[in-house]
Amino acid sequence: MKTLLATLVIFVLSVSATPIAGPATGCSAVHVITARASTEAPGEGIIGTVVSDVVAGSGQTVSREAIAYPATLTDYLESESSGVIAMKSRLAATASSCPDTKIVLMGYSQGAQVSGDVLASNASGSNKVVAAILMGDPGHIRGESFQKGTANQLNGLFPRAPGALNTFASVINSFCDIGDPFCAGGSDLAVHLGSVLVSSNTRVDVRHSVLNGDLITGENTFRENSTTLIDQIVGPLNEAKVPFSSTHGNHDNQANITHAEEILREQQAAPLSYTRMAPRGVGGIGGPGNYWVPIYLNSFDSSPALVLWFFDSRGGFSPGPNSTRFPDWVDGSVADWIKTETRGMNIAWGSAEKRGALAFVHIPPHIVTDLQKNLDSEANPGLNAWNRYGGYTGDGWGYGVRNLHFVSPNPTDGVKTWIRLEAGETRAQVTLNKKY
Repeated sequence: MKTLLATLVIFVLSVSATPIAGPATGCSAVHVITARASTEAPGEGIIGTVVSDVVAGSGQTVSREAIAYPATLTDYLESESSGVIAMKSRLAATASSCPDTKIVLMGYSQGAQVSGDVLASNASGSNKVVAAILMGDPGHIRGESFQKGTANQLNGLFPRAPGALNTFASVINSFCDIGDPFCAGGSDLAVHLGSVLVSSNTRVDVRHSVLNGDLITGENTFRENSTTLIDQIVGPLNEAKVPFSSTHGNHDNQANITHAEEILREQQAAPLSYTRMAPRGVGGIGGPGNYWVPIYLNSFDSSPALVLWFFDSRGGFSPGPNSTRFPDWVDGSVADWIKTETRGMNIAWGSAEKRGALAFVHIPPHIVTDLQKNLDSEANPGLNAWNRYGGYTGDGWGYGVRNLHFVSPNPTDGVKTWIRLEAGETRAQVTLNKKY
C-alpha cells in the first residue's frame, strides 16, 4: 500500500497572517510587485508561481502586479536600469495611495537584480516593504546574512557593494545555488533555470516540512548502501535550512532496510531533522517512529501554538533473508503513550484547547477503506490520496506538495490547505474548519 511517496508538507505560520488596521478604501492588505526574468514574456513570468503560493496561503487580501520593463539580454544594463525605474515608480505609488498596505517585492534573474537594486537605493516607499524574494540574483554578494541557497563562495555577474542591502536584511530571502552562472559565477545553466522550481521549500516563512513515508523502496536496494539514500533525500532540506520530520511506510521496512535504521541515518545526515524514536515498548515490532514536535509562534513563547504528532503505521517486512510480514497499522501501545504525553503537555502548557494539533501517519486507519467507497473527491479533495491527490508521487496530477497554512494561533480558526504542483498550479484547495 503506497498512499504517499515522500510527501512534503509545508507549514506556513507567517507573521503576514496578522491583520493590519484599516487599509485605505480599495487597497489590499498586502501588495506584491514582481519583476520577471530576462527574455520572459511580459507579465510575472515564472516567479508568478511563488506569488500564487502567497495569495493562496494568505489570510489577508493580496493584490499583485508585474512591472513593465524590457527584460532583455542584448542591452542588459539598460534593461535592468529601466526595470529599477519602473519598480521604484510602482513602489512609491502604492506606498502613497495605500499607506497601510504591506508591500512584497519579488524577482527572478534580472528581475531579482531589479528588486535588490531598488531596495539598495532606499527608494521612496521602501519602508513599506515587509518581504523581498530574490531568486538567481546577478547582484548577489557572497556571505550576506539573507542568503538562503548554497552559493557562499562567489559573487554574481553584477555584484552590489558589500552591505548595500543591510538595511533590509531582515526582510530579504535571496536564493542562489552553487553552479548558477548568473548569481554564483558558475557554469551550470540548469541550476539557474531551475532556481524557482527546484525546491518547493523556497517559500515565505516555512516553519516545518514533513516527509510522509516510503522514503526508500527498500525491496529494490542493497543492504550495504540502503541507508545512504537518506543523504540524497534530506540534501535539499539541508541546503534550504528547513527543519523537518519524517514518518515511514511499508516500503521502508524491508529485508534491506528498517524504520529504525532510516531514523538513525537521518539524524546523522540532517542537523535540522526532528525525527525521533518512541520510548522502549511503544510502537510494537517494526514501528519505532512515534514522536511529537512542538511548533512555537515566537522564540520567546512559553508554550507551542501547535503540536505535530507522528505515528508509525509499520507494514512491510522484517529485515534479513527470512523476512516476515509486519502488521500495517499503528500498534495499540501508542494509544496509551498518547494519553500519557498529553497529560504531561497539559501540566506544562495548560489546556489542549489553547493549542492546535496535527497528526501524520503513512498508512491510514483501515476505516478509511470504507470511507473512500462513497467519497466525493470534488467536495472533499485531499482525502483520496492515491493516484490523484497525492503529493510528491509523480502520479495523477504530477509532482506537487501539500501545503498547510495556519492562519492564526487559534486552533478553531481553521487551516487552509492546498496542493501546489511543480509548475505552479494550485489544486484541491479547502479550509479545514467546522464547516468542512
